[in-house]
Amino acid sequence: MNAKVITILFLTLILATTCFAIPTITSISSGTPSGTYKAGDVIQIQLIFSEDVNISGTLALTMNTGGSATFLNATTSAMDFNYTVLAGQNTTNLKAYNLIGSVISALDGNAADLSISSTPNIADGIVIDTNAPVCVITSPTTTDVNTTSVNFTFTCDGASSTLAKIDSNVITSGTSLSTYLIANTVQTITLDANDSIGNMMTQISTTVLYDTNAPTSGSIYANSTWTNDDTPQFTISATHHSGTIGMKMAFSCTNASADTNWTSWVNYATSYSDFNITKSTYGCSLTDTNKTIYIKFKDAAGNIDASRYSATQLYDITAPSAPTGLSTSAGNSNTTLSWTSPSTDNGSGNDSLKIYMKTGSGSYSLKTTLSDENLTTYQITSLTNGTQYCFKMTTVDKAGNESIYSNEECATPASATASISIERNGSTSNIDYAKNRDVITISCTYSNSVNGAKIVARAYSPTSSESTLEDTSSSVSTLDYDYTINFSNPQDNIVFWCAATNTSNSTTKTIYIDNTAPTISWVDSNNTFIGVKKVIVKASDDKYFDKVEFDFNKVLYVALKDTNNNYYFDLNSAKYENGDYSLKATAYDKAGNKTEITKTITALNTLSPKEKAQKAFDQAVAEQKKANEILAYFDREGLIVPTELLSKKSQADTLITEAKPQITSAPETALTKATSALILLQEFNKKAVVETVDTKNYYYDSNNLTPQLKEAGISESNMQTIITAITGSEAERKIVILKAGAEDMRQAKVTITFTNDTNSDIVKIVEIIPKEFVTSAKKIISDANFRIVKDDPVIEFTINAPKGTKASFSYGIGEITTAQATAMIDNNVIQKFSAPPVLISTTSKAEEIVQDNTLILIALIVGAVLFIIIILIIIAILFIIKFAHPGHGFGEGKTIVEHLTPEQEAEKKKWEANK
Repeated sequence: MNAKVITILFLTLILATTCFAIPTITSISSGTPSGTYKAGDVIQIQLIFSEDVNISGTLALTMNTGGSATFLNATTSAMDFNYTVLAGQNTTNLKAYNLIGSVISALDGNAADLSISSTPNIADGIVIDTNAPVCVITSPTTTDVNTTSVNFTFTCDGASSTLAKIDSNVITSGTSLSTYLIANTVQTITLDANDSIGNMMTQISTTVLYDTNAPTSGSIYANSTWTNDDTPQFTISATHHSGTIGMKMAFSCTNASADTNWTSWVNYATSYSDFNITKSTYGCSLTDTNKTIYIKFKDAAGNIDASRYSATQLYDITAPSAPTGLSTSAGNSNTTLSWTSPSTDNGSGNDSLKIYMKTGSGSYSLKTTLSDENLTTYQITSLTNGTQYCFKMTTVDKAGNESIYSNEECATPASATASISIERNGSTSNIDYAKNRDVITISCTYSNSVNGAKIVARAYSPTSSESTLEDTSSSVSTLDYDYTINFSNPQDNIVFWCAATNTSNSTTKTIYIDNTAPTISWVDSNNTFIGVKKVIVKASDDKYFDKVEFDFNKVLYVALKDTNNNYYFDLNSAKYENGDYSLKATAYDKAGNKTEITKTITALNTLSPKEKAQKAFDQAVAEQKKANEILAYFDREGLIVPTELLSKKSQADTLITEAKPQITSAPETALTKATSALILLQEFNKKAVVETVDTKNYYYDSNNLTPQLKEAGISESNMQTIITAITGSEAERKIVILKAGAEDMRQAKVTITFTNDTNSDIVKIVEIIPKEFVTSAKKIISDANFRIVKDDPVIEFTINAPKGTKASFSYGIGEITTAQATAMIDNNVIQKFSAPPVLISTTSKAEEIVQDNTLILIALIVGAVLFIIIILIIIAILFIIKFAHPGHGFGEGKTIVEHLTPEQEAEKKKWEANK
């Protein structure tokens, strides 16, 4: 290489090294004089650099004391910091621990991070001391005193000056406080101290009370009247003018002045339970029932209350008697305990009963405490069915003593079972399928009473959360709920279940929802029927198909299923007249949806005259059977068949009798007669309808039977027997107005209901009927057995009725006009009966019971008529005697001028000649 070039490179290197050197700290010094410094003092620190520097950020120094120095200013070659001493910093020498800051560089541009790798001393003479003096007041040692002979003393460590005061008076250690204390006033003593560099101690103080008053208004109360605790709890109170802090108390059973019978002084408390009321050391006895406990008080200054306060504590350590005869009766999730009450405790008296229980093979624990010691039964609930529980009992007296255990008794509660049924719209069938808008009734039945019974529902597909439909907090054995189906998804199904807190099972039932009706169609399009022919349909459902029904001529036929899965029934058209008929087929699914189809079929059967006659005859006989049943009803009810209707029935019966043998010999004639009979009988059956128009009841006063029976003619000798029979029978009578047949006619009948209170299964009942109802017994008709006692009318019924049962019978008078029937009701004819139905024994005769007032009346009428006839005869004789000729009256004779015709004159002469 050229020597000149080498020289130039060397000079350039030297120049670069000189111009771009990295600055360093050459020294750290303190501008503050050596000495000891306290918290808050400021110490000046200076950094000296190797050359002029340029600061691109902020610098800080961390000190070994834990504090830090902050940047003050910068010069070309030095940097100054101020360090403030913190409280609690104590060190022999202050050292720089670390440098924190940004890049520092020489002014010629060379730069690097600046740090201190060591911990140099700033100055060996700088000491930091922030500890204040420590002082303690040694006297007085208590805040309350009862004497003025008290000295004030204290000690201090590290103090160069002190200042003590009581209130505003300066005092020194060893000063007597006798001249400063004020009676019964709390006073404060304060103490301040500084060290030589100015560290100041936080002021300390104490209080002193020169107390000249003892405690007052003390009291003591036993927390319980009776106890079996030898250290029972007492409630205590006392007052002192300065408060109860520092106050003491002592206890005794004798109130002796000597301290030997008192406990040592203990701290005052409002509740205390450490005094032993049986300890002889304090004058107490172990066996005393009534114990008097004394208390005295002393304040913190030592002043003692001269008064003594007392309380009475009743003490009983004898256990009471246990309950006896414990027994159990298991139920559903419960068991009932029964026992005999324990005998009365001779000490404090019985207070409560405790029941202990163990489950299975476990151990006994307290189940419950009964506050009423006189109880003799209690039910334990919420038990698990099928688990054995055992019980024992004790008695607790008012002092808390507990008796020995009673006998042990065990029980196993029985579980209740639940069943569920669901019906649709009030029907009695238990369903599994339903459709929208169906109202279904969910019924839960439990084998015995349960608690917390409820009905729960949950829908599936899609799944929903369960919901409680019905619940009850009462004890029940059944629970019902009406639920309206409202699910549009055809896949839905709902699960319902019955539950209860004390049932061993939770029974569920699923209702499947189907909202789509089934399909149905005719298989055979030929609608002409001759003889027997199959009616066939196809039917199906998307989910739950049930059945097909056919309706032909108002008759239902359940379809059968053939091998092709079609549904059919055999229709015999020969039973019907030729012609057109409506045929309906209905398909049902299990949810109750249905689809109907109809069509018209034509019956084309050829009948022979004999077949037609036989068919008409059979129809007439069927109607005749209905008519006969109607007649039997009329007969049973004591009614008369209207003459017009009876005539139709009689004609029809004759025609049927005549037609029967003619079906073969003269079928056309038989057909005519049978058809006529059919028309007559159909008219009879249509019109012979019985309707109740009105009723009226008869009421009698059971307390006023005697005059009623006398009026009816009951003999005195039978009066009481009859009254007893009527009262026991609870007989009732009512009149019923019926329309039977003719629109403008009515029928009246009397219905009697009674209870057979006799010793016989046969009862005789006498009816004394007023003429307002019927004038003659011969007009009465009845379904019951009766005989006429008198035509007046009085009739006697013989009724078969088992002893103790209720029976009824009727009698009537046949047809009456509507006006007569209305009058019977309006005039209250039923109340014209002078007596209720008269019951007599089967051995008695009605004639012996009812007097024949009719014969007496007839005799009186005959006598009156004979008397009138005799009078008339006498008048006639007098007339003949007194009158000389026609025209003369009574008394003297008179001449009467007569104007006679020639014919009359001739008659007169003839009469005179004969005279």
